[in-house]
Amino acid sequence: MARLTSTKTMTPGFEKSLFWLRTMVIYYVTRPNYRFREQFRKYAAIRTPSMAVHVRHADKHWEAELLEFSNYMSKAEEYKSHTRASNIYLMSDDSKVIKASEQYKNFLFQYLEVPRPNIAWYAETSRGAPKDILERDFLLDVYAAAQYEHQILT
Repeated sequence: MARLTSTKTMTPGFEKSLFWLRTMVIYYVTRPNYRFREQFRKYAAIRTPSMAVHVRHADKHWEAELLEFSNYMSKAEEYKSHTRASNIYLMSDDSKVIKASEQYKNFLFQYLEVPRPNIAWYAETSRGAPKDILERDFLLDVYAAAQYEHQILT
């Protein structure tokens, strides 16, 4: 059974999650150029206090049991009670997740306005989706997640 986890790094005095650390490494390795930074500012304005929520449904079933969006939001409610974070950057390949976010009125959601066919990226490219656009959208999500104070993911 899949479950939500909160993994911490082993570096003394470094209290960020492993997901955050990986995101920062990717951010450093793929430092954006000016054009990409402008797109990032347009699509991923950060509001604090905040958290990033990543709901994978397309290909996650190969790794673990899929969790409903409500499971993620239960954890978000818990974080909110401790941190007052009510701004959520939502990353998902499932358009139903984006729609379901509308029922959580006590949170402010941000997400990229992109097609969400709920299939893996490699299936999207084989169906004709432009790879450069898929890569850009992925990187915009990664850069946004790196900026948020908390992350919720499986």
